[in-house]
Amino acid sequence: MWILELQMHVAPCRAGYIKIVPRVSAPAMSRERTLMLLNRYGVPLGLALAAALSIAVRLLPMRYGFYLNEFDPYFHYYATSVMVQDIEAHGLAGIRDFLHTVDHMAWYPWGYDLGSLGVNGLYLLNAVLYLALRAVGLHATLYQYAALAPVVMGGLAVFPVFMIVRRVTGNSYAALFGSFLIAVLPGLMLRTDFGWYKGTPFAYVLGTFSLALLILAIEGSGWRSYVYSLAAGILMGYIQVVWGGSVNFAGVAGLALLLTPFLLKVGRDLPLREILFVAPTLIPMAFPSPGLSWIKYPTELLLYAALVMGAIAAVTAKDGDVPLRIRGGMLALAAAGVAYLAYRTPHALSGRYFSVLNPLTRISPSPLNTVAEQQSVSGISIL
Repeated sequence: MWILELQMHVAPCRAGYIKIVPRVSAPAMSRERTLMLLNRYGVPLGLALAAALSIAVRLLPMRYGFYLNEFDPYFHYYATSVMVQDIEAHGLAGIRDFLHTVDHMAWYPWGYDLGSLGVNGLYLLNAVLYLALRAVGLHATLYQYAALAPVVMGGLAVFPVFMIVRRVTGNSYAALFGSFLIAVLPGLMLRTDFGWYKGTPFAYVLGTFSLALLILAIEGSGWRSYVYSLAAGILMGYIQVVWGGSVNFAGVAGLALLLTPFLLKVGRDLPLREILFVAPTLIPMAFPSPGLSWIKYPTELLLYAALVMGAIAAVTAKDGDVPLRIRGGMLALAAAGVAYLAYRTPHALSGRYFSVLNPLTRISPSPLNTVAEQQSVSGISIL
């Protein structure tokens, strides 16, 4: 153990006084320099280690061969290859060609309408990424890219989690712990590992980044908050055509915006920030599926309600605080909206969403266990 030694020496000073000056020994100076370096570089280094760990554990399935995992990834790989071929042949017009393609390799003789798929955003995103990487020198087949891309997404997942936890707690080391936790969390690891070429890895990372940017937008001010709102909305809107479960991210964002007038100081520009976020969430309307029906999807209705609440709060707020009677009226409106949705939408929600709200609905054994939504609840799934 280093012992901090203070050596004293006498130094003359003005007016005949004597000044005692502490002299720090070399080991103490070395220790202070080490602490300074840790404070400056410790968190970035730890975050890089968390990302490396996340990638390493997700590469473990590669020991069994360079293959895609399970059934759906093979179809997604095939559809992405069709998208890549169309873009290579016709440029941006190839995107339109893909959305009007009837694939006669399945459901013969009628074929399968690829444009009717609800995850065409997955194919477009990865086709563009793959072609861009190949243009800058990537020497890999699309199959190799499809197998490795989920691993890269798993490594990137630690960064938005770090952003959110640090913003919430104000502690970089707590955020670093959250990054290490998400790197090895089994529930996420199984859906972002080698060969899992589905919408989950991409939607999780982009959705978490969207929530992190939304927090910065709502709690911030000035032009940067507008940029954060717009970027968060674009990510949130696009992932809705990447993975069906992305509506869970939109639901979290809607609830957060609903609670904003009750928990934070309300600025006059709150409605503008919320509009910049909500408007891009209508991106799915540009795709054949879901198309125009997306405008009345339950999560979109939740975002519209949050937008109305934010406008009421911004107009009535005094010095950033919403009057108590206005808050009461807003709560009554929110309760009425929840009651309406509870009456209208339960029949439209599948078991996968009910099992998120109440995991105990899947406590009994299932006769069919082909996908995660059909498996019985476990302790690790609750974690």
